[in-house]
Amino acid sequence: MHRLLLRVLKPSEAQPAIETAFFAGSLAAMQAGRLLYTLALASRLDSSDFTRWSLLIATLGYSPILLLGLISGLGRDLPYLVGAGRRRDARTSESTVWCITLLLALGAAALTTAVGWLTGRLLPLLVVFLLSSWLLLQIQQVVLRSHLKFTAASWQQLAFGILAVFAGGVFLVVHLKTLEEAIILHVLAALGALSLGVSAHRPALVRPTVRTTIRLAAVGLPIASAGVLFSLLMTADRWIAASLLGTRSAAPYALASTLASGLMVLPTAISQQTYPRMALAYGVTKSAAEVLRIAKGQNRTAGRATLLVAGPASALASAGILLLPNGYHGAVPVLITLSLSLLALAHSTGFGNALNTLGGQWLYLACQTGALVIGMTAMLLLGIQLGLVGIALGVGTGYVAFALLTRGAVRLLVPVLTARPQPPSGRPDPLAASESQESNEHC
Repeated sequence: MHRLLLRVLKPSEAQPAIETAFFAGSLAAMQAGRLLYTLALASRLDSSDFTRWSLLIATLGYSPILLLGLISGLGRDLPYLVGAGRRRDARTSESTVWCITLLLALGAAALTTAVGWLTGRLLPLLVVFLLSSWLLLQIQQVVLRSHLKFTAASWQQLAFGILAVFAGGVFLVVHLKTLEEAIILHVLAALGALSLGVSAHRPALVRPTVRTTIRLAAVGLPIASAGVLFSLLMTADRWIAASLLGTRSAAPYALASTLASGLMVLPTAISQQTYPRMALAYGVTKSAAEVLRIAKGQNRTAGRATLLVAGPASALASAGILLLPNGYHGAVPVLITLSLSLLALAHSTGFGNALNTLGGQWLYLACQTGALVIGMTAMLLLGIQLGLVGIALGVGTGYVAFALLTRGAVRLLVPVLTARPQPPSGRPDPLAASESQESNEHC
């Protein structure tokens, strides 16, 4: 337990810079692989099939909500239980999510197979394979990070990026041109990366329970819902730009927004590494103040990393934009505005993790909702007055609102938990009332 405390409570010592850099680099490689695969498909698929593919890829981002937040619940539950030394409960939570996902996938596959047999269409079954393989990969990532196996998680992300690039090459070289073939190659890439993760950490084989399922859904559903709202906050500006200015005039904004989103790789990687450590620390110490300390450390690290990268990256991207046709030059001020806006977001990601760790999932969802409403209102009003830069300023307004709301929510929640060591709902901690009684097992 002493070594576990040192690892959790002093993340600056337990988390070497090389591990963080590798994780961020592998995450960037994973996203780059998906982008290159999409570009390969764009060169082969007809416009209608490529539009369908784009919609399917967008659906993957929202797919965890299909499991009623079980994956998000596992992301909070599993490291907490590991930190509390309750290994059997941790295995039960892990096994429950694996089993439910596989059972739902098999049921959906059976149903779509019957539909395909009746209609002669294979696409519905392939869509099930696409969603299932991606969900299983996300579960494996959560499990690896929850057990602090970040190196294995990094290798898995890197493997998927490489396999996606290879799949894109196959699609081009073999002259494939159907949506079904594109889905099959993506599924194979996901399964290849999944097999690498399974070899690093074998799935738990413990009988799942209904009580564990309900607990994970209760914890994870608001987290997953907040994730959907966060995705909307990050992408609503593109829809608003296209609606206000038309698809052709909004092209510079789409370019700037796409480039600026790449700056979120570092804060995302830092958040994904800190969140399981934070939940694990809470399981060890039961201290809300300790969670707040880790959250503030995450904010500082993410903010400084984004500040360090944003300037040179924005300057380099702006120089590249100026080499494009004149129609894209309007993307430069938009890119600079969005880059500055991301600094506010990066400085507040730790507070979101703290709210989820401390049982304030619904409070976090309320913060996301408020930030989305404020941000979209500002985008519309400023976009009408100032055009593309106005929409970017509206994005910044939403990010600042998110930072202020989450900071205020944490400051309200932590004193309550410090004065009264129980969840903010006033009910007994569902994690402490788990069906297993192995709370005294040593780490």
